[in-house]
Amino acid sequence: MPRSFDPKSLGDACREEIRQGLAACQIAVACEGEVLFQESFGQATPTTRFWVASATKPLVASAVWLLLGEEKLELEEPVAHYIPEFAAHGKQVVTVEQILLMTCGLASAVMSSSDGVDPRRRVAQLARWRLEHEPGTQYVYHGGSAHWVLAELISRASGMDFRDFIETRITRPLGLPRLLGIARSEQEDIAQLSGRPGGGAEGRAAYAAKIEAGEPGGGAMHNGGGRPTDGCGEARTRPGIGSSGGGVASAAKGTVQPGRDHWPRANTMLFAGGGIQTGQIIGATDKHGNEPKDRPV
Repeated sequence: MPRSFDPKSLGDACREEIRQGLAACQIAVACEGEVLFQESFGQATPTTRFWVASATKPLVASAVWLLLGEEKLELEEPVAHYIPEFAAHGKQVVTVEQILLMTCGLASAVMSSSDGVDPRRRVAQLARWRLEHEPGTQYVYHGGSAHWVLAELISRASGMDFRDFIETRITRPLGLPRLLGIARSEQEDIAQLSGRPGGGAEGRAAYAAKIEAGEPGGGAMHNGGGRPTDGCGEARTRPGIGSSGGGVASAAKGTVQPGRDHWPRANTMLFAGGGIQTGQIIGATDKHGNEPKDRPV
């Protein structure tokens, strides 16, 4: 462990969060292939999984990047080119790029878990949305709305449920399990956001529905040791922060356990330009075997 690294302050910060009411917390720090520090706090154990909300937006975007590389989607094309129903109420000018950049003008648009998980109801809700400003003129953070559009784009371009596509083309090639769209029967080891999430049983049911629906921009991941990252970085999970969620993952401590180091491996793939030890996942070539000319930033 580098002499300059002292985990005490990180541990103290986590313990203070627990003292103030946070139910559970995990932390892991890795540098140059070595896990330097990992610990679980509160109700968390080394194998507890967490809902990590918008931290899974990169997974959804990665699926779009794959489809861009395969020329099944184009950044400059209007979303309505792929989803004609989306054109309603003046949205025919919104492009795929504007959805990815959150400049599309739909920041406050609402999609419930029950609507989002049902393709027919999802599309009907997308059609109802109205623009809040002219697309491309300003950036506003979209907690979940833009990513429900991405979900439908992924489904139409791939011919698969977006959750299945992300598992098949993103997480499984990384040696990871399914991270978006976890059945309720498989959610037993997922930490709640707080001691009484959202008001008891009703809040827990809503929480479970989000995870099962695989709400884009949400998810849960294992945050601990396992196989370490290739670069330097800190991974931290704080249940209770985030606007939408819909996947899960867990934390392992100490030994290398494939599928137990979700967050480090997913981030390593992104930081390494789409590749990791298991091979290139994103951006290697297009469908003709050529290097892509342009890639979204």
